[in-house]
Amino acid sequence: MVAEEQVSEGAARSGSRQRATSAAKSAGGFAKEGKMADSGDAENGDEGKGRSKRKRLLLVLLALVAVVLLVLLLMTLLGGSDKKKSAEAAPGTVTADGQPLVPTPPSGLGGLAGHEATGNAVVVQSVNGNEGFFVGPTVADRVYIEWGGDVGENEPSRFKPKVDETVNLTGKVRKASKQELKRLGLPVDSEELVEQQGGFVNAETVTAAK
Repeated sequence: MVAEEQVSEGAARSGSRQRATSAAKSAGGFAKEGKMADSGDAENGDEGKGRSKRKRLLLVLLALVAVVLLVLLLMTLLGGSDKKKSAEAAPGTVTADGQPLVPTPPSGLGGLAGHEATGNAVVVQSVNGNEGFFVGPTVADRVYIEWGGDVGENEPSRFKPKVDETVNLTGKVRKASKQELKRLGLPVDSEELVEQQGGFVNAETVTAAK
C-alpha cells in the first residue's frame, strides 16, 4: 500500500511538472508571438511612412516639372510673338535683318545682301518703266526695288506700281555690283544713287497696300 501511494504521488508530481512545463512553453510562445506582432506593426508603420514621403516627393517633382513646362511655353509664345513683330516692318518703312534700309545705313546695303527685306505701306517715289521703282518717305530718302525681267523673274506682269501708290513688298537684298547695275537699266543719276547705297531689293512680291 505504501509503495502504491508513493508511486501515485510520484506520478502526480511528474504530471504537475509536465503541466507546468507546458504552461511555461505556452506562455513563452505567446510572448514571442506578441513580440513578432509588435515588430511587424513597427515595420508596417515605417513602410507606410516611407511610402508617404515618396508620394510627397513625387508630387513636389511633378509640380516643379509643370512649372518649368509652363515657363517654357510662355517663353516660346512671347518669343514667337516678338519675332513675328520684328519680321513685320512698321508702316512706311523697309527693313532687312531688323535694320531700316531707308535712310541708308552708314555701312550701306551691301552688308545686308542675302537677307530678306520687308516693306510695309511704303510710298512709290518714282517708277523705272517695267524694271523697278524707288520707295521711301521722300525723293531724297529712297531705296530701289527691282521688279522686272533683268534680275530674276519678270514680275511686272503680276502687278505694276504707280507713283504715290503705297505698296507692300518682300524680297532679298542684293549687292549693287557693276554687273547688277548694268542689268537694272537705270538712268545715270539713279544708277549712281544705287551704287552709293551699295545694294537694292530684288522683290519677290509686290502688292498694293490696303
